[in-house]
Amino acid sequence: AREAWADPAPSLAGGEPGRFEDQVAAALTQGDDGCVEAMLERAERLEGEAKALRFFASCASGTAAPAHRLTEDELKACPDAGRLMANARAGGLGVREALRLLQGQIERLSALRRIKDETFKNREGDLASFQTIGAENCLLGHVVVITGVMELIAGRGPDTQAHVRACVEQLGGGFGTGVTGKTTLLIAGFGEKGEGGNRTGALEDVKTSRKYRKAVELNEARETFVEQEDEKFRQREEEMRKNKRLRAPYKKKEPPRKILILREDEFVEWLEKLPPQEEEEPPRWGEADERREATHEPHLNRLHYTARRHAAHGGGDVGKPGAILADALAPPPGFTFENALVSSGEVLDGLFCHAMLQRCACADGAATRSYAENDLAPLDELSYTCIHWSSEGAQYGDERSTDDTHSRQYVADKGGWLAGKAKPGFYTRCPSNPTKKGSCYEACRIVDVKAASKLAARRRKPLLGAQYGLLADATTGMGQPHSKFFLLRYAPISGEGRGVVRLVVSSGNCRPADYAAPGASRMLIGLWWSDFVELDDETLQAAPHSPFRAALLRHCRALVASRTPSPVDFCGDAGGRAEALARVEQLFAACERADFRLADDAGVRLVASEPGFH
Repeated sequence: AREAWADPAPSLAGGEPGRFEDQVAAALTQGDDGCVEAMLERAERLEGEAKALRFFASCASGTAAPAHRLTEDELKACPDAGRLMANARAGGLGVREALRLLQGQIERLSALRRIKDETFKNREGDLASFQTIGAENCLLGHVVVITGVMELIAGRGPDTQAHVRACVEQLGGGFGTGVTGKTTLLIAGFGEKGEGGNRTGALEDVKTSRKYRKAVELNEARETFVEQEDEKFRQREEEMRKNKRLRAPYKKKEPPRKILILREDEFVEWLEKLPPQEEEEPPRWGEADERREATHEPHLNRLHYTARRHAAHGGGDVGKPGAILADALAPPPGFTFENALVSSGEVLDGLFCHAMLQRCACADGAATRSYAENDLAPLDELSYTCIHWSSEGAQYGDERSTDDTHSRQYVADKGGWLAGKAKPGFYTRCPSNPTKKGSCYEACRIVDVKAASKLAARRRKPLLGAQYGLLADATTGMGQPHSKFFLLRYAPISGEGRGVVRLVVSSGNCRPADYAAPGASRMLIGLWWSDFVELDDETLQAAPHSPFRAALLRHCRALVASRTPSPVDFCGDAGGRAEALARVEQLFAACERADFRLADDAGVRLVASEPGFH
């Protein structure tokens, strides 16, 4: 009481001002009822004035019932609304009088909404047809975010933003879940802030939503950025005037795109003014490089040799001059890669093998699913198997190799069309010297050759899956695992009909140096390949025994089984090799269905030999 009493203050009886202690003393001596009633009456009057002053202050600052503040548009539409709102807040407007003001207006609003809903109906369902509001693809390139409850373009369901989303989709725009630097348009509803376009009854202003505030914040930051760039430009001009040696003016940086903030009615009006846009044509597959047909055909009685001046691998491009390996891997017309077993003597380059199969054996336009560039296919989709002889294989299990650990990632040191990586790596690493390459080991590898993946995306080739790497060691004779060949199966692109098995026999290891252009490391490589069509069950049962097929499968099964187990193989996963062998057996089953009678009739024989170099 003493702090609230202002000195000097009026006396209790309305006379001369006095100190608080004097007024207390006077009150103790004046104990009659009339004096007490006068003091209480005056206190009640002062309390009422205080409440009114607080209310006036809150109205002026906008803190009193912010959700019920009238907007400028509402005041323009109803000039008498300000007076009526003030009367309602002061308690001078009765409920009956307020309802009497709405009589006739509610029916009119309801009728207009029904008319609007009827125009939004189309023959296909409840979604609105906005084709007549905006021009075709007029929102192409826009990233749109919606906030608040829609009233003018609201759907009949609880989600009031459904019609606006339909409008944006039909006119080529994209959506964003939140306001970011990529947002170009924010559409705000006439209703409350709500939640996800649904009414909550909280009656919060849509301008208090996080999306709205973020858009305003980004626009303000953009204005600040523009001012800063202008200031830097002016400073540079001033420096150039003082120093004649400075000739280059300051180059202003491009400011972020301003976010256009529109209410529902403004959005419709703005939409009608936009011109139509033509949607960009999708890239034509193979546009960046010239595609050729294979110039070398499979033949039972012919060998193909490396050319004098050209690389036999052709850089992975089918049809290039001298590219006999690329042509040998190209699928027959109407077919695409499905499975393979690649054997490569003592040396096999996993990246080179993957790149050649991806670029050459996978048919253009045969992708059955959409994918982005450099996305990797699932492990079980179009996986294949590689096997080569490890001269150090017999050392596995010795004390010299027990400390080696597998490399979890191997990044190739190659560049150009063979730049890529594989997880896990192709060689072990010694803990005492991690930079030193150790022994090769078996693994299920995810291989990604960048140029091959990009080419597959452009030409819609199927993406290869996992590369199962197997090893052969001293369990069998050296000559047998030293063979070099590609055993492939191609499946019909249409998914109907029988497949084709192809055998490609080579005298070179699966590495780029063996098939390179003339140079210091150039080798003379010979290739033989032929196709064998799979038979139906009835024809297969009537077909005679094929010595060629029997020799081929006996040799391949001996290869994949010729391995001394190692603790580093398949990164310690015992089931990895079983999956690889299951995939190989699928390929062998296709060979069992293939018709090898042409090879038998032509007298073709397979010979496992040990080269003279060894």
